[in-house]
Parts: sequence; structure tokens; C-alpha cells
Amino acid sequence: MESRVLTQARRAFTRRNSRPPRKARPVLPHHIKMLCDLSDSAASPWITLVKNVIVIMLMGAGRWACVDAMDVEKTHHHAKTPCLPENPGLTHSLLFWKNRKTRDALSFTTIPTLRDKRMDARSCFLDILSTHDRPITSHSHLIPLCHKRGTEWFVDPDPQKYMGYRAFLDMFKETMRRAGCGSVIPASAEGPEQDFTLHGPRRGFVKLARDDKTKVPLLYEVVGIQGGWAPTSVSVMMGYNDIDPSRHAEIIRALYETESSTEESGPARKRMRPTRFYCKWRFSENLTLDAITLSPIDDSTVKIQAGAITRVVPTTSLRVLGPILN
Repeated sequence: MESRVLTQARRAFTRRNSRPPRKARPVLPHHIKMLCDLSDSAASPWITLVKNVIVIMLMGAGRWACVDAMDVEKTHHHAKTPCLPENPGLTHSLLFWKNRKTRDALSFTTIPTLRDKRMDARSCFLDILSTHDRPITSHSHLIPLCHKRGTEWFVDPDPQKYMGYRAFLDMFKETMRRAGCGSVIPASAEGPEQDFTLHGPRRGFVKLARDDKTKVPLLYEVVGIQGGWAPTSVSVMMGYNDIDPSRHAEIIRALYETESSTEESGPARKRMRPTRFYCKWRFSENLTLDAITLSPIDDSTVKIQAGAITRVVPTTSLRVLGPILN
């Protein structure tokens, strides 16, 4: 039962017990490079596993639910099926998902093929499958189960076991700390506290896609499709972005501005008015003919041509259909 006392109690409880707002820190390419360097130097299977998963999440704009429910079978086999469009140079590949908010026809993300295989999402995906002997079925989970013993993590050899959210989050934070990617960014006037979470790669994707330092930043529609956001989640999607709204306006202006529009800043040009028009001419009470005006129709009379007939007629006898553009 709703009552005034209950409402006041709920508000008081929220004010006393609510946590300060926090935001996922975006994972960016320089973080991935630091993870790659750590993976090369440490040569630990669990660190390499974290690096591979984070690369897949960043390139595919994936949150934990996306990667945890990835369609492993379709992603593995699509290069040999019609699912992959004609791509002779293999300049891109596809990651398939089962837990996205878009329609089934759009339940994949197009990812670039990179020369550095440590940062190539498809290479990372295949490395997880081969290294940890993961089953390749539509119902299997990509990420193997890991156990922590002391300060280290160990990958469970059982291919049927898989990782949970909380355990992988702890392993991810530990890996970022060892890679020297930085700690929690405290709250400031510019925004709330930021810490690395499993939404960080998703935020990083949007930040890169809408970065005003790039020559052609991706449009909202492209970001929405690639990230698998529902059409009603535009506000949520753009909440992942750090660009000031005024910069968004400038980006859109730059994208749509053409050379012809820049010419308008010069001397004003006199607009050309059409001199001939298509008309219907009321020839008699029961007959209407198609006609073309041969002189401007500003005056009370106008010279027209209707077939073989050329005549000066009052403008009131004409019904103008449209101009003849030269």
C-alpha cells in the first residue's frame, strides 16, 4: 500500500544507503597494447585469456552478456559459409551473438582484420578455442572457468565448465593492475568516479567510434547496429560517449557540409526565374488544351502555344502546372 509515510521512508533509505555514482572507465587501444605487452612477458594462460576476451569485447562493442552468450559455432564456421560477404582480401570478419537487442538479421558485428594478431579479434577468438579446447557448438560458452589460488589464476581444463561474471571481473581488474593501466579515477567536477569494469570495452568502442579526432567518425546508426543497441536505447548508447554535445553538432555539420554549401558564403547570386510554364488552357466551355507559355505570366495576358495554335490569352484562362527548367 502506497502512503506518504512509506514514500518518505523509501527516500530516506535511498539517501542514507545509496552508493556514489560510478562509471565504467573506457578501455582504449593503448590499454590493449599494455595488455599485449604483459601477455608476452608474463606468458601466463589466464592473462592471455583476459587479453583475448577484452579484445573481442572492444572490437565487437560487447558487454559481458554478449561474449558469454556468443554463438561460438557460427562465429567459428562463418568464414567458410555464405554468412561472410565476398571479402577476397579478408579485410574484415564477423562476430555472431545470441544475446543482443537487435533483430536476428543484425545479431553480428563487423570487425576489422588487423596485422597485429595479438589485437585481432578473430585471431583472439580462435586462440581461446584452440588453447583451452573449448567445444564448438551453438550452446557452448567461449570463456573457460578459472580458479584463484593465492595471487594467481589457473584455467580449469574441463571444456564443459565456463566462467561467471564476478570471477572474470576480479581477474580482469587484477590483469589491468599488473599491466599498469591505472587505478580508479576519482570523482571530479567533470564526472563521477571511473573504474575498470566489463562495460569498459563497450564504452571504449563508442568513444573511438564517435571520436572527433578521427577523419570520419561513425554515425549514431552505425554505432547502434555494431553495438547491438535497441532502437529505443539511443540515450543509453550515447551515454557511453564522452564527447561534448557541441562537438557532436560540429561533427555532424562537418560530415554533411558540401562544397556547394560553402559557396553560399560568397557574393549573393541572383536567382534565375523560369520564363516558361506547363499549363492547362480553357479553350472553350467544354474543351481544355495542354499549353506552354511563351512569355512571362506576370501580366494580365500571356502568349501561349497549344499544339499548332499560338495565341495571346488572359492569364485567368490558364491553370499553371509547373515551370519548364532549362
